[in-house]
Order: sequence, then structure tokens, then C-alpha cells
Amino acid sequence: MSKATEQMMDQENMAEQIGSFVEQLDLSTSAPLELSFECRRVVICGMGGSAISGDILADFSYASSELPVSVVRGVQMPSWAGDDSLVLITSYSGDTKETLELYAQAREAGCSIIGISSGGALEEACNEDGLMHVKLPVGIPPRSALGHLLGCQGNILESLGVSPCRSAIREALPALREARDSMSSDGDDNPARILALRLKDRIPVVYSYPYMTSSALRWKNQFNENSKMIAFHGTIPEFNHNEIEGWMQGGNDKPCIPVFLYDTDPPEMLRHMMNASLETMREKGLDVEVVEISGGDILEKNLKSIMYGDYTSLYLAYLNSVDPSPVKSISSLKDRIKAALARHAEEKAARKAAKEEERKAAEETPAPRKKKDKKQSE
Repeated sequence: MSKATEQMMDQENMAEQIGSFVEQLDLSTSAPLELSFECRRVVICGMGGSAISGDILADFSYASSELPVSVVRGVQMPSWAGDDSLVLITSYSGDTKETLELYAQAREAGCSIIGISSGGALEEACNEDGLMHVKLPVGIPPRSALGHLLGCQGNILESLGVSPCRSAIREALPALREARDSMSSDGDDNPARILALRLKDRIPVVYSYPYMTSSALRWKNQFNENSKMIAFHGTIPEFNHNEIEGWMQGGNDKPCIPVFLYDTDPPEMLRHMMNASLETMREKGLDVEVVEISGGDILEKNLKSIMYGDYTSLYLAYLNSVDPSPVKSISSLKDRIKAALARHAEEKAARKAAKEEERKAAEETPAPRKKKDKKQSE
């Protein structure tokens, strides 16, 4: 496929947005912040592309922070979140229904809150409530704003002394630029283009070590949104306790293909487990794709892996003859959910009004007179 054909297909220039990841990280971590929040735990709330940055930081902080860093997707704050918790409410648009619900619950629980968005209802709520809000650049698909989101959150965590995220991001920038150069080229040796050709017409199932779960999830999400493909993800060694049976007994005649994100310098025990899994599958004659990932620390490995997956998803979109940017199904579903929630709110208000009317009617109706006891009257 020619470069001109790819550009015609990529109407909103997803290629440029993916390539801007490094500059986004550089810009959003260019200067440390001055913050004075006291906390014993951090909760990062978001959905979809606005949540994956939290997953990346949670993976890194697992081994680099004395405080727990948790990610919440959905509409329910954990019961333990309270006045000792710092909550980063993250919604690129600022209008994500689930995240706004978490904002309300965090406020009620007495948590310290920092809002992160490009505007919307979240910014308005933070301003009204006198809470800190970090404004992101506007006009980017949420999944393409990952560098801004990640750098912003990482800067916050390091400024609070939670985890050295900002420093680790900045140390990784030269390696990320080098990786981008190799994966954005038109050459036949571009590893992301080569992998895309191998994955065409297949269903990728992306596996990683536990500390790279965030990048495996990002691969899956980018295949879903950019390539318009179904995809899944899992982890090693959990794979060895369940999924291996499915692959061995039913993997040969299915379109699924395992893609292993292979850290070249993992803990020794995990290396042996990963190698044993690969050998077992290959002996069965299964097609297996191994993507080697190297880096100085967990964060650099995840960021390089994410860049690899982003470019692979882009080239798969071209091979699938689809524009990677529009997400019509997601937009349609969000409209349907919005309408359903509006109907629910109306029904709830109507039930409340009806109960109030019943209460008023009961108060206005005089109580029936009690009949005198016959013996007393005599």
C-alpha cells in the first residue's frame, strides 16, 4: 500500500497523533508542580482512553511507591476511599458520565480531588467547588491524548512524593524518539508494519507479564478502536493456570493468534514461565508472535510497548481499509446511554413527585373519628 493511499484513508491523521506521543510527554512533564496534598493512598478514576494512563502509573508505582496507587473504572468508589485519599478524576472530554459520578462520590467521601480534563462538566464542577483542575489541550481523540494525560498524572504523583514518575518519563524520552523513528518509517524493516501483516485477518490475544498489563490492555484497546478489530489480553503466569488449556485443545483451527509482549530482562522466574508457555504452544504447532521489549525500567518498557502497539494498530487499520480515527459505534452507544440515563432520571423524579403528592394528600385528609366504645357510652 502506498503512502498516498494511507494518507487518503487516514482522514483525521491518526498517524500524526500517534507520533505526537513523545512530544506530549515532553511538554506535560517539562516542569515540576508545587502541590501540598497530604494522602496515604491515590485513586485514579477514568474510563477508556482516559484511564489507561492510570494503569501505566499503577504498574510502575507497584514497585516504586510506598503508597498504594489504584485505578477505578465504573461508577463506584471503593469503600475505603476517604479523607486520607487523593483522587485524580480524569476525563479527557470532562463529560464522561461514569467519571462525573465518581467525582460526586469522592466529594461525598471527603477525598482530596484534582480534576484533569480538556474542559466540560468536570472543569465546571471543580471551579464551582474550589478544587484544583488541570486543563488539557483540546481537540484530540481521548486515546490520542495519552501523553498529555500520563505526563500530567505522573507529574502530580512525583510532585507529591508518591512515585518518581515524572523523572522516569523524562529519562525514557530519547529511547521513545528512537523507537518512533523505527516504527514510523516506510521501510521494509519497520517492525510494526511487519507485525501488522502477520496479524491481518486474525484475532490477536495479547499477553504480558503482570507489570506490563497496562500496555497489553492498550494494545487490545487500540486494535479495537483504530483497527476496528476484536482483540483480547491476558497475563503470564495466570495464562499457565487456565488459558493454555483452551489454546492447546482448540487453538489450531481458530483465527485467534497469541501475541506475547516479551520483556528481554524480566525477573528470572517469570522468564522461565514465559519460555515454557511459548515452547508448549510451538510444540503444538500454534502460530505465536513474540514482540521483544527492552528498557531501563518498567515505565520505559511499557511506553515503548505502547508505541509498538499503537503503530501496529494504525497499519492494521490501513490493511483493513478503514479510517482509524472515527469511533461511530462508541459514539452511538454513548448517545443511547445518555438517553437511557435521562429517562431514568425522569422516572426517578416522577416517582419522587408522586410520593410527595401522596404524603401531602395524607396530611390534608382528616383522620377518621374513632367510634366510642358501647360500654363506655352506657
